Amino acid sequence: MPLVNDRSLTFIPLLLFVATILGFVSYNEFVFVKSLTLDTDDIGEGSTNLYYTNARFDTQLGTKDTDDLSEGSTNLYFTNARVDTEIDSYVTGGTGVTVSSGAISIGQAVSTSSDVTFNDLTVSGDLTVSGTTTTVNTETINLADNTITLNSNATGSATEDGGIEIERGDDTTKTLIWHDNTEKWKID
Repeated sequence: MPLVNDRSLTFIPLLLFVATILGFVSYNEFVFVKSLTLDTDDIGEGSTNLYYTNARFDTQLGTKDTDDLSEGSTNLYFTNARVDTEIDSYVTGGTGVTVSSGAISIGQAVSTSSDVTFNDLTVSGDLTVSGTTTTVNTETINLADNTITLNSNATGSATEDGGIEIERGDDTTKTLIWHDNTEKWKID
């Protein structure tokens, strides 16, 4: 049963009088509301506490950036330095390879147009060298094939001589040359 209903309203002045005498409440503070339903259309907007609207929110948010937010302890701001450090923690270089600030380096340029130098290179497959001059600086050549092909790009009728030239320092160079016009080997 409700504490206050239409039939008990006659006792309210008596209860109010007793409560006032005992010091529980003053008469001005004692207010009864039977039923009250309100929404924001019934309440006037203040001068500092304004109603929420999408437009007001968008306007306020548009004036903010990350400088207006405190950085958390687990969700940190993005910085290039933090990203570089994170990448560096997952990437390591092998011998002669370094990783610094997200950049991988081998100590020399290795673009397709770079002149690259390596020591002790082993190729475990076919090696194709394209160019007009191939220079091999070595003391010993070990060749398993028993045939060396010279003038491999020749087409049509034979017109090119071919052979082997031996450089002898201050002494005369020696050659073993095949001459196409005479079809004979000539040793000089």
